[in-house]
Amino acid sequence: MTGMGFRKQIGNFFGFTRAQVNAFLLLLPLIILFIFSEPLYRRMTRSAEIGSIEKSKLDSLVAHFRIQAESKEEENLPIADSLFRFDPNLVTHSELVKLGFPSRLANQLINYRDKGGRFRKPEDLLKLYTMDTGLYVRLLPYVILPEGQERGLLNNAMRPLPQTSVPVFDLNQVDTLQLQALKGIGPVLARRIVKYRDALGGFVSTDQLYEVYGLDSVVVNRVNRQMTVDAHFKPILLNINEMSEAQLAAHPYLSRAVARAIVTYRFQHGRFRTIADLAKVQLVPPEVYLKVKPYLTVD
Repeated sequence: MTGMGFRKQIGNFFGFTRAQVNAFLLLLPLIILFIFSEPLYRRMTRSAEIGSIEKSKLDSLVAHFRIQAESKEEENLPIADSLFRFDPNLVTHSELVKLGFPSRLANQLINYRDKGGRFRKPEDLLKLYTMDTGLYVRLLPYVILPEGQERGLLNNAMRPLPQTSVPVFDLNQVDTLQLQALKGIGPVLARRIVKYRDALGGFVSTDQLYEVYGLDSVVVNRVNRQMTVDAHFKPILLNINEMSEAQLAAHPYLSRAVARAIVTYRFQHGRFRTIADLAKVQLVPPEVYLKVKPYLTVD
């Protein structure tokens, strides 16, 4: 059958004019594609769902291995029989490691002392930025801080404190005018410190001053001796079970990608039961988890 004969039969069957026959032949492939598109779409979405399920299983497997690794690390910590009494103002790095301090935390304690910091009461150990509450509770009975130690030092000096003694400010209470009184901090840096404090929800360590944009480390080392953070200070907390991606990403420690990963994980696996569950989210680096942990809650 010739093309003209086929066109004529279509025209006679449907009662189409020549122009309508031409239009029908042009639309016919689109009609066929539309008819078969739904089964094709179902097959593609089914493959995607299977891929999502496999990814979820893979995420769970990775989380399982990570938890096992963390458990092994905890098993390697010193047991109670290996603990001994110590003065945090005198203890050495190797002794801190024997007590169960991670090397990084031991370095932080030594650096704090080297900058002139002193531990006057056991609670001062909580000033260390990465101090774990469980480790603190376990070591509390072994902390030695001789009573009257500071008083004895003053008495031995045989003179009162000089009138030019350096004032110490609470980093979470100090205002921009007080900050400008410190050498090396002008109006711009003072505003940046307060703005960064507000964005964080409060400082939990004076070492966070190193994170303020434009604040020289030499200046931080100097003013750190005039700054303190109340051991009982509670920062503003982020509820990772309730906050949106935008709200989480507003925190300086959480990028948009990390915030999106947290919300996605919550959608896929349900509410976080503990803060430690956040470590199961693949896109949350360990260093980010340790920094942001003091600012999180699941309640």
